[in-house]
Amino acid sequence: MKCNYTDKDLMLYYYEELDPSMTERLESHLKKCSQCTDSLNKLKATLDTIEIKDPEIGESFWTNYRAVVHKKIRERKSQNKTVLLRPRFIQSITAALLMLVIVFGGVRLYENRRQEIFIIENYELMMNIEMFEDYEMLQYLEEFEAV
Repeated sequence: MKCNYTDKDLMLYYYEELDPSMTERLESHLKKCSQCTDSLNKLKATLDTIEIKDPEIGESFWTNYRAVVHKKIRERKSQNKTVLLRPRFIQSITAALLMLVIVFGGVRLYENRRQEIFIIENYELMMNIEMFEDYEMLQYLEEFEAV
């Protein structure tokens, strides 16, 4: 009988890493298929006999490890002092300044354009105001002459 389940599926089942629906299907299949059941039993027997021990790490390792870590920290601190001279930092500052120039230049152009449009739209009114100012001046002159 050819099964759709692989050794990988059986291993995931052993370590309880299959999703619940897949686990249900595999358990149902194991009840019917002696070949897969035998494979699972062999896998369990093999994996149950394997004993994994944590490695013993001596004091000399930790002493050396601390020295290496402290050395890297000192190197990083000395590198951080020169952060302003790094090309990436200079490029970032240049890009930010360029963006500021573009934004403020655009705002300035927009304001100038608004002023031009205002003058164009209100030119006739402004000319009339000048005419009224001239008329008012004439009235003052007439009053002055009358005195």
